[in-house]
Amino acid sequence: MKRLFLSDLHVGDGTAKDDFEFDEEFVKLLETFEAEDVELIINGDFLEISKSRCLKKLGLVPLSVVFERLEPEVVDDIVLNHERLFKKLAEFAKKKKVYYVVGNHDFYMLKMDKLRRRFWELLGVRIPICSHVYLDDWKILVFHGHQFDVTNRLSFDAKSRELLPPLGDYAARYMTIHFDDLLYTYNVPEDILKNYDNVKPATDTVKWLEYVSKAYNVGLDLVEEWTKTFVKMLKTPIAKRWMKVNYPLMNFFSNFFINNFGGLKLGEYIVRAVDKLRRLRQSDVLYKRSKKVLIRKRGKVFKKKDLVGFDEEMLEYDSRDVNGLILGHSHYSDLRFFKRGGDTTFYLNTGTWWPVVSKRGKVFHRICELTWALIDDSKGKLEIELHTRVRTIT
Repeated sequence: MKRLFLSDLHVGDGTAKDDFEFDEEFVKLLETFEAEDVELIINGDFLEISKSRCLKKLGLVPLSVVFERLEPEVVDDIVLNHERLFKKLAEFAKKKKVYYVVGNHDFYMLKMDKLRRRFWELLGVRIPICSHVYLDDWKILVFHGHQFDVTNRLSFDAKSRELLPPLGDYAARYMTIHFDDLLYTYNVPEDILKNYDNVKPATDTVKWLEYVSKAYNVGLDLVEEWTKTFVKMLKTPIAKRWMKVNYPLMNFFSNFFINNFGGLKLGEYIVRAVDKLRRLRQSDVLYKRSKKVLIRKRGKVFKKKDLVGFDEEMLEYDSRDVNGLILGHSHYSDLRFFKRGGDTTFYLNTGTWWPVVSKRGKVFHRICELTWALIDDSKGKLEIELHTRVRTIT
């Protein structure tokens, strides 16, 4: 038995925020395994719903309104813009087991029955859409990983009895509506629109905006406008409620400084601090939380606050039930092994197919790495392979 794992493809709807360019590579990957005894597990952020045209059209409404008003058209847009990819997925799923675990960009697929039904209708096959997969034969738990990331998991406001969107998701939607529309007004080049929120580490976003400002005369100060927009997002009622629920002590200080002092320079410091926090949360914390699970003999994998809005059955998982954790979300592929008594446990992160803009020397490059993992038990033990292929550098 072989199992193929991949995550974070972020297949989009064909608009400016659709960064997925690797339909043929996905098709070829599935073709490679068509003749084998294999299962496919897509571990989150497969469909890019958070940055879709349909979600943007709804505006910055509460999650309850999104669940009510977001139409299956969002699924149509994505599938019809990547017909070859989804045709091959459907063919594969009719012959082999395929699981679709949701992430923070596509959790709507788990929460909204009408989206699931439309997806299955377009594919012609029902692929299980779930919060996690537990592989009992291998004692491996597969989940996207945003459950370990406070800025990208759902929160619950006990006062209003409402689900709050992840701050990362809300910030992305806010910037798409406000900053993107400003850029459209000035007819900025498309690569600025596509790349500004793909910069890694996120703390380099301001530097990248400074970099492209020198390359293009767009008629406005990109750094100033981006920073002002981000700070305005932090001052919105939804962002303030999120801060109050998740960081009640910090909430007082953020309100005090943002509201009473303001200013571009302070705003820039806040943006850099928040981006640094998000970067740490997305990479370090996934590994650190996973390591704690994998080296202790017993203890719960999840806390209740990790699973707001998700399957609370996951609360039952204990360290002794898990010899391996497979995550995505951070966009950093990784494979590490640990000792627990006389046993070996492992942490595997399947990385991403999302483009990353990063600085090398004095120049920023757009780099696309296609990462996936294969686990094979045909020789009586688990053999784990992590594959990373650089496909595009510009």
